[in-house]
Amino acid sequence: MGHSWVFLLCLSCLSACPAPTRSERRLLRGIVGETLSFNASVLRNGFLNYKDSTLAMMENGQIRNMSMEMFSGRLHWDNETGLVHITELNTKDSGEYRVQDTGGQSRVTVFQLTVYNRVSKPQVSNKTQVSAGSCPFLCSVSNGREVTLSWYREGADISLKHTSSPDLNTPLTLPLETEGLSHSYSCVAINPVSTQNTTVHPADYCTAESPISQCAIAPAALALKIAVTAAFSVLTVLGVLTVIRITADLKRLREQPSKRRYPSSFKVTSDERSTLPPGPHD
Repeated sequence: MGHSWVFLLCLSCLSACPAPTRSERRLLRGIVGETLSFNASVLRNGFLNYKDSTLAMMENGQIRNMSMEMFSGRLHWDNETGLVHITELNTKDSGEYRVQDTGGQSRVTVFQLTVYNRVSKPQVSNKTQVSAGSCPFLCSVSNGREVTLSWYREGADISLKHTSSPDLNTPLTLPLETEGLSHSYSCVAINPVSTQNTTVHPADYCTAESPISQCAIAPAALALKIAVTAAFSVLTVLGVLTVIRITADLKRLREQPSKRRYPSSFKVTSDERSTLPPGPHD
């Protein structure tokens, strides 16, 4: 008998107490300039809160903006689907929103919204400083929230290198030295809501005929060119030294007086002496 009274008491208490509010949290991403919908229905009555303030109230098929001029004219409620929309999004709309349905069973859905700009198209330039067997490029893009800049080789799913920065006022830049000239490479800018890429073909920038880039010159050919130049320089120096030495020898011979010498055993008669030119026998 005592157990029956306890059961009836608990049942009466549950019927008298209101049902607890159900709560759910979701992550939401938006794009600047576009429209976003909170996927939580308010079919009769309810509220939309932004951070710690009541942003709007839905009742009798109408939505009333309660505060915050920044949302003026941008809040809309579809009383058939029960969904609330924000149009013309901007980055300042990021934050926490709470959609509360007060009709029937009370339900609160919390949305953490982050609004992003679409990434711009990366710009790729060919650097003038080159090294043998490769072609250098520099990729740059405007920075933004959670933007990553990466280089990919044609047909590969893993990036060769990537970069990002919390400094949104400084553009992202990423250099690349290609592995030869046969593959194409793509510079990819990405954030959680968009992707842009620019593809380059090294052979269009770095060839053997290029007056700017010497990327296509093979190391062996370059070494041969250096060796020939060095040999020519050595031969030139030796030739100049040889000419200088010969010229000095000729000058010395011209300056030395001409002398004829006879053997000491050679005797000249008095008759022959008169016919000989002056010499050492005098």
